[in-house]
Amino acid sequence: MSRASERWRRSAVTIAVGLVKVGVRTAVTNLLAVATVAFAMVGWTAAAATLGLAILVAALSYVGLALLWRPEARALVRGRVQGATTGAFTLARTLVALALPGLAMAAGHPRGVAWALGAVLAALIVAEPIVARISATWDPYAAHVPWSSVDARPTIGLASIYLANTLLVGVSLVALGLGASPWVLAPAVVVPLALMALVVVQARSQVRRRRSFEGRLTRDLTEYAPEFLLYWDAPAGTAYQVGMWLPFLDQIGARYVVVVRTVVNLEEVRPLTSAPVILRAAMAELDDVVVPSLRVAFYVNNAIRNCHFVRFPGMTHIQLNHGDSDKAPSFNPVMRMYDKNFVAGQAAVDRFAAHGVATRPDFFEIVGRPQVGRVQVSTHADREAGPRTVLYAPTWAGFMADSNYSSLPVGPALVRALVARGHRVIFRPHPHARNTPALARACAEIEQILAQDTAATGTAHLVGPAAETAMSVFDGFDASDAMISDVSSVVPDYLYSEKPMALVAMNTTYADFMRDNPIASAAYVIDQQLTNLDPVLDDLLGADSMRAQRVSVKAYYLGDFPADGYVDAFLTQARRYLGR
Repeated sequence: MSRASERWRRSAVTIAVGLVKVGVRTAVTNLLAVATVAFAMVGWTAAAATLGLAILVAALSYVGLALLWRPEARALVRGRVQGATTGAFTLARTLVALALPGLAMAAGHPRGVAWALGAVLAALIVAEPIVARISATWDPYAAHVPWSSVDARPTIGLASIYLANTLLVGVSLVALGLGASPWVLAPAVVVPLALMALVVVQARSQVRRRRSFEGRLTRDLTEYAPEFLLYWDAPAGTAYQVGMWLPFLDQIGARYVVVVRTVVNLEEVRPLTSAPVILRAAMAELDDVVVPSLRVAFYVNNAIRNCHFVRFPGMTHIQLNHGDSDKAPSFNPVMRMYDKNFVAGQAAVDRFAAHGVATRPDFFEIVGRPQVGRVQVSTHADREAGPRTVLYAPTWAGFMADSNYSSLPVGPALVRALVARGHRVIFRPHPHARNTPALARACAEIEQILAQDTAATGTAHLVGPAAETAMSVFDGFDASDAMISDVSSVVPDYLYSEKPMALVAMNTTYADFMRDNPIASAAYVIDQQLTNLDPVLDDLLGADSMRAQRVSVKAYYLGDFPADGYVDAFLTQARRYLGR
């Protein structure tokens, strides 16, 4: 199947699954609600009342449970204030509320009182979207700022309104079905009304607090006097981009702030730093954070909206990137919009020239890769006889076709070969690998292979959270004897350890792979068809004939800096641009 056909197939499957998840749930709840109204119209006979009550309870249970398991409702239980559930299924729940008077009148209660109860319940449900809109100001806009209490969260969650209204309708169903008077339910109406009032009051208070924060931001930042800032705009789930740099920015020893562009970015970076984090969603809002003390702006990716901040003169704009590799993004011409590009070694400089991307003579600063300074460097004497521990660290499909280097399509076969030889595997795919259905299936198959081998042989393979969250990628380096990967930033990082590694040449010929990926000269290369897999594994996990070549290539990719104080190369250059 061609790559275009595979993309169309994945898109069709995604759309179909989405329609089933959303369409079926909505259709079922609305049909149940319409059925309830139909029972009310034909009259609440004993049989109809019993069946109608069952349908009503089923409808409410379905809606309630479906939404209760949504992330927003689970967040409510954890004390969070977000709550997209409020305002959901308004039609279905309103129809159910308006059907309640039929139950009351069937039990002989006055028509006016019965309809008053139904109208009040329906009004509460219809009002939810209005309250939700008023409370939209609850989105966070800053964190860890010493001059404001922006981290204070409202005590009443927005999702509580949905739960209160839905529970009230359910209680009314049961009570009226048992013949209770509508007047008995009147006090219960106070609960959702009070919640709505409190939510609105909190929202207005948040508006005032935010306006005060915004009105004083430039003045407060000027007094705070940050010397540099970290600018970050990225899709959800990519906090590793900033997470790898924050510890080293802290070591610079200068005051700084983090500027993000989305609420998701703010929430992801919040737990990673104690430095002020400020959300600037609109381009015009960036003006407020540009203060005279700023000397440098650091970037860790090539997000499209980086140009919104690069436009500010008076400071040095430095690209750090979030890894170095022979991938196309590592020589992206867009990088030329920055004043400086901090790179790990001479290989990054030559990569631009090799692909015809002209740069200024003073554009690059070779600073090493500070993140690998903690990686243990192995010696050949460290290698013991017997089974090895192999780190399999495949990359993902990338955002663009030219950055799809993932070896996961052949990953199960690779892992089976390692398991058959009795080796232990640490499986650590890229954090985004499971976002692509085909790669997600490959990940699942690999996990199954390793689980079955653990059950059969007792080999302590590491997969899932044990390999992906409990340990860092550098812990994986230290725990392994060798690595198999493809074209990604973990390859030059692993090179620092001087341990043997193999790369899988995907979607290309062996000759083109060697030409386009110079780091392959320090690695064993496995072709996409795995025709040379056995001899590669023999050398990779045995004699290791390429050790001397790896050591010579290491300085080319990671800088020729002593192991003691390796991080100082980055810190020295960063401080220089800060005038320190």
